[in-house]
Order: sequence, then structure tokens, then C-alpha cells
Amino acid sequence: MCKQIGLSKRKKIQHNNGFTLIEAMTVVAILAILSMITIPSYVNYLGYHQIQSIQKNLYSTLRTVRLKAITNAQNVIMCASENLTHCIKNSKKDTDWSAGWIVFLDINQNNQRDTEFEELLSIQTSFDNQHVKWNRGSWLSYNYDGKVNMNGSFFICSQQLDNKENSRAIIINRVGRPYQSNKTASGNQITC
Repeated sequence: MCKQIGLSKRKKIQHNNGFTLIEAMTVVAILAILSMITIPSYVNYLGYHQIQSIQKNLYSTLRTVRLKAITNAQNVIMCASENLTHCIKNSKKDTDWSAGWIVFLDINQNNQRDTEFEELLSIQTSFDNQHVKWNRGSWLSYNYDGKVNMNGSFFICSQQLDNKENSRAIIINRVGRPYQSNKTASGNQITC
């Protein structure tokens, strides 16, 4: 019989199933680099789609307001509102509507909401990191025939994105029809 020397004295090598510290640090570094590349693109993606969503919502609201004015044969007011019950009192040309707006039938035709008898038809709450401006003041009135008191433009811009490429507009002609654009009514770039 042959005796094997040293086999009993050898230590068995243990294999760990985990990661070494260097491997874990490498993975963390790669994830950090990838997130630095992708997060700004993701923020731009979200901001762009928020602007498009606001534009579609505002466009839909304007079409509905016009239709309500025609079907009810009444003036319908859409105005900027901070408390979502009354219009803000602002006569500045470029008024910020980012806090939200309200829509109501103006029964007594005073261009203000009288809470006793003029119920709200629509409410829009505020937008995060987005600006909505109407270049004709704090309110817009659709007459019984669907025409507006004055033509103008809504501009939708982001605080986070490059405004020139990602801004949108809704232009309302004198007949009261809104249309969507990425330029002003005169064809220029939108600046907010």
C-alpha cells in the first residue's frame, strides 16, 4: 500500500460566492456614469411631454369653452385663477396662468364670477415647473356665437428645458378657433 504524504495536511481552498470590494466599486462607478448620462435626457423627456400634455389639455379646454358658449348662447369666461374660485384681477398684457384657470358661464355678463349663481364649468390646477401665459391679460371671453373678445396666444414654456426648442403655443384667431403651434402667430420663435 502506497501512502500519500501531504494530502491530509493540505487545507481545502474555500470559494466565496460574493463579490470583492473592487468588483463592487467597479459596478457602482459604472452605474454612476450611466446615470449621469441618462438622467438629464430623462428629465428633458419628461419636461417635453409635460409641455405637450399641457398644450393638449389647454387646446381641449378652449374648444370645449367655445362649444359651451355656442350651445348655451351665453358668454363663457375662461380666466387665470390662483384660488380656483375667482379670476385674478390683472390687466397686464402677459399674464401668468400657471397657477390654474377656471371656466364659467357669465350669466350677468360682468366678466367676473359671481359665486352665488355662476357655477364652475371647468377647473385646471397648477403646473409644476411649467409656465402658461396668455398675451392678452387674465381672462378670455367666448361670445354666444363662438367668437372671442380678442385674439391672442397662449405660450407654454418649461423652467427646466431650453425654451426655444421646447416651447409651444396655442393661437386663437378672432373667430375663436384655437390652433396649436411651436411658433408665435407671426412665425417667430417663442420666448418666455
